[in-house]
Amino acid sequence: MRAIASRTVASGVTVTTSVLITATVFERALRSGKRSLFCLTGFFLGISIALKVSAILMLPAFVAAYAMQVRSRIEPVPMREVCATVFFVAFSVIVGVIVAWPSAWGDLSLIPQSFLFFSHDFWPGKVLFFRREYAGGDLPWFYTLLEYLMAMPLATILSFM
Repeated sequence: MRAIASRTVASGVTVTTSVLITATVFERALRSGKRSLFCLTGFFLGISIALKVSAILMLPAFVAAYAMQVRSRIEPVPMREVCATVFFVAFSVIVGVIVAWPSAWGDLSLIPQSFLFFSHDFWPGKVLFFRREYAGGDLPWFYTLLEYLMAMPLATILSFM
């Protein structure tokens, strides 16, 4: 039991650290507006996704924050520049996933195959969540979001607000 808990904690620390690095770089990219920092954010997001697929949940928040940043600029941003940034960031995410997934280096089709396999493969046991037992595939939609919020220290969450 002790080895399982130790492995779980180590995995959580790695994912949390990766997510925090990604959020920090993204915050700096928003402040500076530099495309290179947005690409670095994409690279770290790709690493986070390779560590734990549910890190992809950060993507909607990043898209919303980027859209607000583009709209709030005094000078209008040309749509061509926005599209180029989005393209380079998406490419950086893909590169980050590939770099952090060494078993896929020989066969890149392993990455989408893994996503497809795990998208409908759930843990067969029961999960206790808010005083109810759920089957692994029947968890509420907000389970992963609350899992991150409960696992991350309050001071860390508040420091990014």
